Amino acid sequence: MYFFLDSLLEKVQMEAPTWQEAGAAFITSVTRLLERLLDYRSVMQGDENRDKRMSCTVNLLNFYKNEINRKEMYLRYIYKLLDLHIQAENYTEAGFTLKLYADMLSWDREALTFSPQDNIGQPEWQRKEHLYHEILEFFDKGKCWEKGIPLCKELANLYETRRFDYNRLSEILITEAKFFQQILTQIRPEPEYFRVGFYGMGFPLFVRNKQFVYRGLEYERIGAFTQRLQTEFPQAQILTKNSPPDQSILSGPDQYIQISNVRPIADHPHLKSAMVPVPEKIARYYQVNDVTKFQHDRPVYKGIVDKDNEFKSLWIERTTLDIACPLPGILRWFEVTARSMLEVTPVEFACETMGNVGKELWDLVAQYRTDPRKFMKI
Repeated sequence: MYFFLDSLLEKVQMEAPTWQEAGAAFITSVTRLLERLLDYRSVMQGDENRDKRMSCTVNLLNFYKNEINRKEMYLRYIYKLLDLHIQAENYTEAGFTLKLYADMLSWDREALTFSPQDNIGQPEWQRKEHLYHEILEFFDKGKCWEKGIPLCKELANLYETRRFDYNRLSEILITEAKFFQQILTQIRPEPEYFRVGFYGMGFPLFVRNKQFVYRGLEYERIGAFTQRLQTEFPQAQILTKNSPPDQSILSGPDQYIQISNVRPIADHPHLKSAMVPVPEKIARYYQVNDVTKFQHDRPVYKGIVDKDNEFKSLWIERTTLDIACPLPGILRWFEVTARSMLEVTPVEFACETMGNVGKELWDLVAQYRTDPRKFMKI
């Protein structure tokens, strides 16, 4: 394929200048599309390839939207991704996926719009309303009520000020109130996040020599997550060290996977500017959700190691990762787009550790003040 496309590109470069730029752009676009279609075709079968199909589907829908602006193909792959998430019971991700379609529609347009799922036309505002209710169901099933509340507010405004449908207004306000109540009362396990590097020329293009941050399943720890990835990539070997892989691994024909825990770095200014202490359950949600930055540490010894106090020479190599989109999102993982590294001295790390212990104690105090009954059995 690449030989044929390179030959075409050489041919175009020999044509008139007016053809060169447009022709080269067209061939490049076709090349990128073929790469994505071939990746997609290679993972179409098998339950073990479901996550790979999700990645390939997102690559295709982004291509159709951003590079050639083909709305009908974009919508088709939105629904393909939605079906995959429903099969995997990824309800939060299903909600984010369907919202891609809803965001294309307007409350102001009466023109008929058609879904890839049926041939029945609906006024655009009505289609958007219907999609919002579907999305709310997905966010409710996925226990991601914070993302459903803004949609409830939009629908409430529609029913109160534009459609004057007070029956539906009362229903959506009840749904919104239920979401607020569930945030405060329901137990939600905090997800763990994992950095995964796919190294070696044996991997398909969409993951080859790239790093991703994955959001784990409920109660999934690194051991279970590693087993899941090994099922998905049975030919891959697990790298046991977190040091950067050397060139022989990157350019070799084999497959290597490197996995480590990462911690999310929350950045939510509205919590910092709150007039009162933020309730624990609200704060804990934002500590591990809507995040695009992650960190992981690697201990490094410098200088002579004192056997009586090895911590004197123990430095921390801290890597910060930025990902393409916030988690959770339309996938349970996103590619690392930027990384930076700094070294933390032994003294700085000791101070940091003490600070974290103090914070944990203050969190326990806050929990006790909120609900002393939780500590009665301790």
